[in-house]
Amino acid sequence: HIGRIKRKDNRPFKTNNIINFLDRISTALSFMCGRYIGICLAKGYKNNNNTYRLWIENIVTPFRFVPTWTDTISNHHNIEKYLSLMCNKLEDGYYGPAIKHVIDWYIESLGDITLENNIISIQIALEALSYIILVEKEGLLDDEQFDQNNASKNIKLVLNACNIPHGSDELELFDDWIRGKFDDGVDLVIYFRNKIVHPVRKDNRANLTVEDMWNIIQIGTKYIELIVLSFIGYKGEYSNRLKERWFGEVEVVPWNKLD
Repeated sequence: HIGRIKRKDNRPFKTNNIINFLDRISTALSFMCGRYIGICLAKGYKNNNNTYRLWIENIVTPFRFVPTWTDTISNHHNIEKYLSLMCNKLEDGYYGPAIKHVIDWYIESLGDITLENNIISIQIALEALSYIILVEKEGLLDDEQFDQNNASKNIKLVLNACNIPHGSDELELFDDWIRGKFDDGVDLVIYFRNKIVHPVRKDNRANLTVEDMWNIIQIGTKYIELIVLSFIGYKGEYSNRLKERWFGEVEVVPWNKLD
């Protein structure tokens, strides 16, 4: 019941503040569920009487199960902490809109149009996150340095900055030829994307099977999930989409293990 929520100084929220508050919750829930979650109606009560109503136009995706970083989490404290951290970050005038755009591409990458569409959306999200963190948040690169680097280098830099492991272990899902040609999952994500947007006549490129393409998408999606969680300061549990798992089987985020 949003109408009961007040500021720290005990003053009630204005309508615009309530709309912004609900929008942040919707965005946070959307990243949890891998689809658009909208809060269309808010009601306020005083002395058990409905004294406030607010209808809001939202994008809402029809329900369907989407594997995400939360799909096996059973401890609700993880979700509570995540929601608080994400909503706080979304209040920022720069980071809020930037992360919302990343979540848009994240949801697009989980869609069922084509695998090619998925991987292109993944790279856009990863490049956006690389800029947000390497240039704007950490100041590890300036604009010129960022632009001079190729996408693979920037993505590896942001994974390192967030203490997210990447390396040859990620290639266990693939055959010997791929394991011998690529260093890690980042190289595969970039290769798959470039194979789509830069088609050439040469026949010396890797022949990716549908299973290979699916696995590359899972690697790229995991990068997005972990980078966003690291960015907001989350240190709880998550569902590792690269492993088969039952409900309740989770892992602690890698940067918390290092702490």
